Amino acid sequence: MKLVPVSLLAHQSRIDCLADRLLFHAEASRLYLVSLVGADSAVRAMLAGLSGHSYLEARIDGEWTTIYPDVRGGKSIRARLAESSIKQATRFRGAAGRPAHTLTHGAWIADKALPSSEEHEEICLIDPTPERVFCLLSSRFVAPALPEWTDWIVSRLKEDGRMSDLQGIGTTGCLLRLAEGELDELLSQGVRSGALKF
Repeated sequence: MKLVPVSLLAHQSRIDCLADRLLFHAEASRLYLVSLVGADSAVRAMLAGLSGHSYLEARIDGEWTTIYPDVRGGKSIRARLAESSIKQATRFRGAAGRPAHTLTHGAWIADKALPSSEEHEEICLIDPTPERVFCLLSSRFVAPALPEWTDWIVSRLKEDGRMSDLQGIGTTGCLLRLAEGELDELLSQGVRSGALKF
């Protein structure tokens, strides 16, 4: 497991933790998921800061990258690690160089990456296998699509720029920009061209 140093910068304060998962849009500098481990107070402060729309810096490939939480907000969760996990995490040290006694795991996830009945103009899908993309489309849209059409649908969404990959560490993800009428038109084109058969 790769751990990436991350820092939250807010009101001239800096809070440091380690991230084992990070998912973001590199061009837009938008954060969609971060999974953190660190001292309890640091993880609490970082999650509170992300909810308050502070920004994050992550050390990726030797360089610091600035990432902002998605503008629609997100949800956070945290839990203290079990005693056995703390003993295994000997690489994590407190500020004075001593082993941290209480490690906490926390995660922040953007609202558009959570299952929701709300319509978003963009949907973030974590670990987007073709089957998961099909399940998402089937649950969000009323479209007469068959599971065997999945590969064709995914390739067309990518070709048309409606599905774009996100940059990730420890996970993968994509952004899907699609309205119901657009999916209907895409499927109609596939049926008319003979690429999709019933």
